[in-house]
Amino acid sequence: MGGKKIDITGQKFNKLKAIKYVANKKWLFECDCGKKVIKTTSDVKRNKIISCSKICTTGNPSKHCLYQTWDGIKKRCYQKNSTGYKNYGARGIKMCNEWKESFWNFVKDMGEKPFKSFSIERLDNNKNYSKDNCTWASSKEQSENRRNNIYIVYKNETYTFYTLSKLLNLKHSTVYWRLKKSSLTPQEYFNKYIF
Repeated sequence: MGGKKIDITGQKFNKLKAIKYVANKKWLFECDCGKKVIKTTSDVKRNKIISCSKICTTGNPSKHCLYQTWDGIKKRCYQKNSTGYKNYGARGIKMCNEWKESFWNFVKDMGEKPFKSFSIERLDNNKNYSKDNCTWASSKEQSENRRNNIYIVYKNETYTFYTLSKLLNLKHSTVYWRLKKSSLTPQEYFNKYIF
């Protein structure tokens, strides 16, 4: 037996303001950021949902799930005493002005992480952190995009040393050790001994 529908039009719950009843205990809410969403009344009233999304551009940035990522980028690009500065800021890697000046621009451009374990990756390691050069990537994808990777062409395709070793069922540590002992380039070594 269903209970009586309580009119909450105009009432505010955290960042969400009730606009109108939709159906099945769901209301249309307007977030402080201006976005309209349909949510279950009980979830909103019990603080399970406090805004339109996890990446809502309102509120305290330091409480946001992407804040540590943004802050980490700034530190490795601009703070000389930061652990990663020598590989980023010292190499001339910067953060685009839009992101440097506003955390919320970073959130808007990057969106939510597809998975919690993903981290930010620059598509071109010699270019800055910006919307056009960044994506969310898994640790495996990150390992494929390092400056010190060894690249080898096999059947007109370019592979990292590690990926090609896996593809050819080779123990990459053994091949790497033999490669280091030879005077050949990685491509020459693979052409001579592997292909």
